[in-house]
Amino acid sequence: MKLLLPIFISLVSIKALAQEGGTDIVIGKSHVIHSKILNEKRHYAVYLPDGYSNKSSHPKNYPVMYVLDGESHFHSASGIVDVRSPFYLPQMIVVAIGNTDRWRDLTPTSNDSLAGSPNSGVKTTGGGEAFLKFIEKELVPHIEETYRTTPYRLFVGHSLGGLTALYSAYFQPKLFNAYIVIDPSLQWDHFLMLKKFEEEAMQTKLANKSFFISESKRKPEENPAFPEFYTAFDKMLDIFRASKTPGLRWRHEEYKSETHGSVPLLAEIAGLDFIFDNYRINIESDSPEAAKLKTHFERFSEDLHFSFPPPEVVVNVMAYNFMVRKEYDKALECYLLNIENYPKSSSAYLTVGDIYRDKKGDRKKALEYYERYLKINPGATMVKNRIRSLGQQ
Repeated sequence: MKLLLPIFISLVSIKALAQEGGTDIVIGKSHVIHSKILNEKRHYAVYLPDGYSNKSSHPKNYPVMYVLDGESHFHSASGIVDVRSPFYLPQMIVVAIGNTDRWRDLTPTSNDSLAGSPNSGVKTTGGGEAFLKFIEKELVPHIEETYRTTPYRLFVGHSLGGLTALYSAYFQPKLFNAYIVIDPSLQWDHFLMLKKFEEEAMQTKLANKSFFISESKRKPEENPAFPEFYTAFDKMLDIFRASKTPGLRWRHEEYKSETHGSVPLLAEIAGLDFIFDNYRINIESDSPEAAKLKTHFERFSEDLHFSFPPPEVVVNVMAYNFMVRKEYDKALECYLLNIENYPKSSSAYLTVGDIYRDKKGDRKKALEYYERYLKINPGATMVKNRIRSLGQQ
């Protein structure tokens, strides 16, 4: 897998030129961190949500999705988040972890066989525990020191990466809140992870977690070398069905028309939709007022056992819709909700001031919110002019 690293670096600084001399389109940045635990340099890529550096809005913190096999899955994972947030998914930071020795890092035990069949090409297995320590002790702290994050974290893995995601739930249960497990190699080392998940102590580790487990439903005769692959899922599903762990959310999806290599994209979409199942709100047909938006996201937060306030941009769109319909009181309530949740968002103060000045004729209130705007942006000539105009009325 070392040969993939140059490809990984070039992919995450992709430059798509519409014509010679055009504008670069950058979807993320590639970085390197030296791991003392692994005694090597590790490559990772970061996607930041739209508006991350917008100085006119409140500096928000974001959940983080960590994706294994970053060479293969950075584009799809970041693209899904970019296209579907913030109206169908929360905005998130995506961290894609590149490989050096995939067999070493993504296997929890040392074993030279897969599904009971010796594999002479596998020489360095069993480094999964050290790799997960690198993620927990070095990569995650580095990401959280460098970027504005919340402690809500997702872990995404495919194949051996899916096995690693399950092992992480066992080995470091407090690190991740949700898991997208795609075609995991459950047959590894005589169903090791199935046995771990059957342990009574493991069940307590699943409390308040979300798991999306998917498989490509190939026929056994299409790949006779791994017959255990097709029975392992039933055993894992039985474990989840039998679990009585409080707060555990899980879903299984079967993709009969997909192969092991083609299933990740669909599973990533469905997995994120499941984890954030009750996030979506149809602002066009539902026309929720501020109080309904607040209640909606309070319930969503309860489902995920983590606070997700109504996104500023979603509330802004709803407020704008009310303004177009000349429902100024409802628009005002939306903007005030944003001020409640995002007190450093200068744009909300400006709009509220304008509503009080132009739509409600309340000069005193307008002045109050203009002055609050200036506390955040003291050099804003436009707002100073508004204040002067109030004194002349």
